Amino acid sequence: MDLQKLIDRLIQMILTLLVSLGLINAPSNMPVAQTPSISPSVMATLTASPTPSPAPTPTPTTPTASPTLDPQSLRPEPGSVCAYDPQVESLLGGLEQASWVSWIELLSGEKPVTINGETYTILTRYTESMFNGNPNARAYEFVFEQLREWGYQDGIDLLKLEYSPKMREPKENWKNIVVHIPGKDPELAHEQVLLTAHLDSISVGNPEERAPGADDNGSGVATLLEAARIFKNLDFRRTVKIVFFSGEELGLNGSRAYFSQYAHELQDIVGVFNLDMFGYDADNDHCFEIHVGWTPASNLIGGCLADTVEAYDLGLNFEYIVKDAITASDHATFWNEGVGAIEILENFRTDEFENGCGERDVNPHYHTENDLIAYMNLETGHAIAKAAIAAAARMAEPFKD
Repeated sequence: MDLQKLIDRLIQMILTLLVSLGLINAPSNMPVAQTPSISPSVMATLTASPTPSPAPTPTPTTPTASPTLDPQSLRPEPGSVCAYDPQVESLLGGLEQASWVSWIELLSGEKPVTINGETYTILTRYTESMFNGNPNARAYEFVFEQLREWGYQDGIDLLKLEYSPKMREPKENWKNIVVHIPGKDPELAHEQVLLTAHLDSISVGNPEERAPGADDNGSGVATLLEAARIFKNLDFRRTVKIVFFSGEELGLNGSRAYFSQYAHELQDIVGVFNLDMFGYDADNDHCFEIHVGWTPASNLIGGCLADTVEAYDLGLNFEYIVKDAITASDHATFWNEGVGAIEILENFRTDEFENGCGERDVNPHYHTENDLIAYMNLETGHAIAKAAIAAAARMAEPFKD
């Protein structure tokens, strides 16, 4: 490559970076990667006040971003995305800590489960064990049967999605579970709000036999179960999907398979709330991390969760992380496709945010046989679970009474 071509190539790369960060507009002769847009109806309704007002709440614009800026400055104006809604407040009243804790106890082997009248103890949720007939790894069947008991119907609004993982060669297919709650507004029903978590667990040593995963990711799965329970008797304007991924610990297999199976619905996804490991809080500061990243649409989702934490007085602190946001969970699959998504995580890193979490406070037992409920801060974890469920409900918009 001659010198002039090299210079042209460098200029093109710099322009692409600046455009992707929103610092400049694209030159007319420069192709720009497209990301799913937030429809005008989403932006208008998500930012509107729940009570009549003389003028609509201004729609938050996508902030310009630079890696040199304070990441927290990218959060939309507080209260501008998911303002207080009395119906969401009422929903929160039905989320009891004891119920959330009980799911974690069952999923991590602290208590036995009953499946089709038979008693089992879930000693591991390692993906290969869940699908090879291991009687001590029947978390998938347990979750599926519980959802069916609440009235979700197999093949209608309760779906088993089989896939063959690309990174491994097991004898059996793996499966995700999708709870599909159709929206009731003819104009908005095609738009989707996803609440996701990975069902599988892992541990060093012998995960096929023992990987309790109470925090990672019993905390997230318990939250999805609570959402499915309480959403069953509610109507939303937008469609809600509650997705239990398998294969996350072995390479994000479940979320990648989901994208392959639902590629035709990519443009309909308004936002994704991904829950992965948020039940540890040894310093009891009630602080967690919202990993937003640089995908512009994710700022709307992060702003909604941040507003929810503050609107309903949940007693939580958070860090709103854009720069160096973590990619080691299923939300990253959505980021790779330009879909707005966030990761909800315990205090996994050290930052210097004002009123933030400060020094890292990550569970030292995760990915071990000691990832047990005994080491979790159940008050903090349940408050975060409530925030996630409330934010997803607010974005999906419950119908007014």
